[in-house]
Amino acid sequence: MITVLSNARIFDGVSENIIENGAVVIEGDRIRDVTSGAVRLSDARVIDCRNRYLIPGLIDCHVHACSPTYNLPVADHLPASLLTSHAVRWLKGALHRGFTSVRDAGGGDVGLHLAIERGVIEGPRFFFSGKALSQTGGHSDNRPADYVPQCGCAGYAGCTGLVVDGADAVRLVVRRAA
Repeated sequence: MITVLSNARIFDGVSENIIENGAVVIEGDRIRDVTSGAVRLSDARVIDCRNRYLIPGLIDCHVHACSPTYNLPVADHLPASLLTSHAVRWLKGALHRGFTSVRDAGGGDVGLHLAIERGVIEGPRFFFSGKALSQTGGHSDNRPADYVPQCGCAGYAGCTGLVVDGADAVRLVVRRAA
């Protein structure tokens, strides 16, 4: 299937010049050609961009799809299903805002990646790192000073990070995640 996006102003991400009255020829899921002027292919589906701008897909290299708020101590106490529901909505919105790739820097997992890849949810290419690892008192340690774990353990896992202390504990967590 060939699609032609015609009558567009094209910013190619390389040149500072805008291609006026440009066309983008897409074959399957790949861009085959970017040109100025009209393109006529008898078997192509043509979409008139009506002189709107076309730009390459955007990439965001630091997102936290599973955190619906910047208040991480609050987000850390939300149910996983609610966090996932927020992530699904956010990923669809990111794609519709022009982001074709995002890198989740903490919290997102293989499940979101597979859901996008398999067409279960709508979203950009999703690169994930899993939970961010932090030491006690570090960036992902959102425990209040009076926190006492119910299980009697010393660990803490939030929506974006996991507290791990010492080289042996870090090795264990990394090996389990790999």
